[in-house]
Amino acid sequence: MNLKKLMQLFVSTTLLSVVLTACGSDSTLPGSTSSTTATATLSSGKTTAAVPVVAGDSTVTIPTDTTFTDSSNVVLSGTSTTINLTYADNSRFLPAAAGQLPANHSLAAFIDLTIISGTQTVKTFDKPVTVVLSLVGTGVVPGDVVSLYSFNGTAWSTSAEGTVVVDANCRATFTITHLSSWAAMKSSSALFSSSAFLTDLSNLTKSYITPLLYTNLPAANTPQTVVADAQKSLTRLITVWGDFKTKYKSAPEFAAYSAKFTEIDTEIAAAGVIIQTAITSGNTANDLLAAHEALEVIRKNLQDMDRGNGFDYAVDAIKDFHDGMEPFALAVKGKTAATLTDADVTSLKAMFPLVESTWNMVIVYQFNKDHFGMTTEVKTFIDTATTNQTNNLKALKAALFAATPDKTVIATNGNKVKQLFLGLFFSFADFIRPFDADLLAADSAAATAVAAASKTEATSSEVAAALAAVTALESAFNKFKGHFATSPISIMGVLTWFNDPANVQLQPTYFNKISADISVAKTLMGAIQAYPADLTAIKTKLLTYSAEMTKLRTRMSY
Repeated sequence: MNLKKLMQLFVSTTLLSVVLTACGSDSTLPGSTSSTTATATLSSGKTTAAVPVVAGDSTVTIPTDTTFTDSSNVVLSGTSTTINLTYADNSRFLPAAAGQLPANHSLAAFIDLTIISGTQTVKTFDKPVTVVLSLVGTGVVPGDVVSLYSFNGTAWSTSAEGTVVVDANCRATFTITHLSSWAAMKSSSALFSSSAFLTDLSNLTKSYITPLLYTNLPAANTPQTVVADAQKSLTRLITVWGDFKTKYKSAPEFAAYSAKFTEIDTEIAAAGVIIQTAITSGNTANDLLAAHEALEVIRKNLQDMDRGNGFDYAVDAIKDFHDGMEPFALAVKGKTAATLTDADVTSLKAMFPLVESTWNMVIVYQFNKDHFGMTTEVKTFIDTATTNQTNNLKALKAALFAATPDKTVIATNGNKVKQLFLGLFFSFADFIRPFDADLLAADSAAATAVAAASKTEATSSEVAAALAAVTALESAFNKFKGHFATSPISIMGVLTWFNDPANVQLQPTYFNKISADISVAKTLMGAIQAYPADLTAIKTKLLTYSAEMTKLRTRMSY
């Protein structure tokens, strides 16, 4: 199955053209980057001629008679220097330490400039160096004002070191007097750092993932029960989207995006028609991919609005990693040490830098659990999943680029990349609220069964009534549980709704423990031969339902 179609959340490949025409098209992922090296000749520590250095469409020009000094203010003593220039227009190319941008700003583009002579590294120069920074494809338009920030290897400058008006060719021209990474950044509204907005956007994110899953399973895995799940999850999305639209459609930040809001409404309605048609058909296998594609408009349009507003949403890093790792995951899928060829290894090595760079942007962010309504348990799960993926990729990289690639590790760890991604991704979804009615029905059935099993001297008719109540509980509970065991993706397995996340077959808890104890309760009742009967042991097993569901509710902040 194509992972991108199954799991992709909000990832956009084009930037919305608004009132003004944006400078070119937005490449978002993988973005564009370019590096180059040049040489400057020195005489008595000064450049003998102007040195233009070009990376992509950006240029740095070092003037004639420029004196270079190192961090100790010592003038370079050599006769030549090596100049390295890197340009990029996507934050995933930043060093990991630079990923946390200044508040209310997002990256347009940046350069990294280093100058070396022997063992000396240039820190300053006595003449301003001119930078012409290309902003094509970054979402800015001529006339926009961008702020300049520098990164010293540890932190961004505490305030802007200048501002520049973008020219008609979508370039920012400025001068610098010290070497660092220099970035042009777009200001973003305070709205996008407010807890209220982030909470609302997070709720929309959580409600969006669920219908994406249920509408993109193979037709053979989409019987009427799954179609009904798709409809229920879509109904939840409609409610959350309606609330979001009511609050923000008229906000100044979204004034230019009215058509995008309307398009989302249209596509959600189209998805609803497709799902309803499948329900009406009564077919045992249903292709809901058209509904899935309709829902993809939400992620495209929201991404357009985010980036058009210069809003750097933390979850976007996970989306970008998804696209970065997808080709790799598909290429290694199902491979073993025996079936992995040398050509496969070469191909995987070529794809790995994109996997690594997009993942490095994920680990920069510290997700605010409160915005997502997460408990500490879920946040810990996310942190653990992040650590596991980081360690997995480190081992994978070592195996790929070893003098003799380790095909066993490549196959094993390569196939874990997708699995670990799913656990992280699904942690941001709300898989319970769309099925409230079934949960309440199971709760009610559990209360009835516990009451019926509370007798210590039950007659044969009371035992029969208790057995009927337990059977009703089993039926109601299995209906609720069924929403999360959809083949070929088991939500219970991916989210480790078990005690042992390393082995989901051990120590079952939540749903599996409830099922097991209901089964034991029925067995105990079937073994009763003498009356009056003490049902205490049966009641104890039935109380597992409330104990385990309380744990799950707490974990999921339900």
